[in-house]
Amino acid sequence: MSDFEIVGSEDFFATIYRRGAYVGQIVKNGKKILKETEDGIDIKGGIPILVPYGDLVRDAKYTFHGTEYHLPKNAHVVGNYSDSIHGLARTQKWNVKKRNDNSISLFTEINDPGYPSILGVEITYTIIEGFFAASISVVNTGEMPAPLVIGAHPYFNISGPWKLHHQERIQMLNYPDGVFPDGKLIEYSFNDINNPEKLNFDSSFIGGGALKLESKYSTITLERINMAYFEVYNGTFAGKNSVALEPLTGAIDAFNNGIGLKELASGEKFECGFRITVY
Repeated sequence: MSDFEIVGSEDFFATIYRRGAYVGQIVKNGKKILKETEDGIDIKGGIPILVPYGDLVRDAKYTFHGTEYHLPKNAHVVGNYSDSIHGLARTQKWNVKKRNDNSISLFTEINDPGYPSILGVEITYTIIEGFFAASISVVNTGEMPAPLVIGAHPYFNISGPWKLHHQERIQMLNYPDGVFPDGKLIEYSFNDINNPEKLNFDSSFIGGGALKLESKYSTITLERINMAYFEVYNGTFAGKNSVALEPLTGAIDAFNNGIGLKELASGEKFECGFRITVY
């Protein structure tokens, strides 16, 4: 990848790419916080930004207000040749609106034949005093209502056994077919699991409050603003030395099942974000 900006200080900085507003790396005191993509595919490392949907849309199609829309079948990069994955903004060039030493704001417009309206999307990254924050603002600038899920997909480096703590009750979404949720919720607690690395996660949850990921490598806290859902992934693309902890406003396939789906009226704005603290 190329065409990037570096924000922060010598001791704590982030690399931000204009393509997709992708966060390639966060470095604190010489330590790389994020797993980097090994093959240049953004959803296999770093922090890709997911707009206007996160995770999969089944069969790359959905019906909204009586009209069927078709999305790109782009999940082939993870071996899935049927579905659409992780939004429309990842491949777009984002324009830098403003920046200083510790923050940068980027903007893009989503105007796609597979989407019913037009979105103006702005993201501001701030890195200072031990934390990295992302503030995301989406405005429906088109004439039609707009379905919306916003997410991010950070892969955090770990070493050895890891532990995930949460402040509040969480519930796991039920996946009867192993891929797509049916809306049922199951009580779950990572606080009670001592060796989650022995389990396979590609799972969605709701609740939890602030999340703390601990290993010998580092301790990371993830706080979410208006992002009630999160996913935990430690599968093939995470490898043995990272865990993806993904903040989201809705569930996988929300364009079809409606779980957590936002609907923006023409002219309406939605704001959300997340904050990563590195200890």
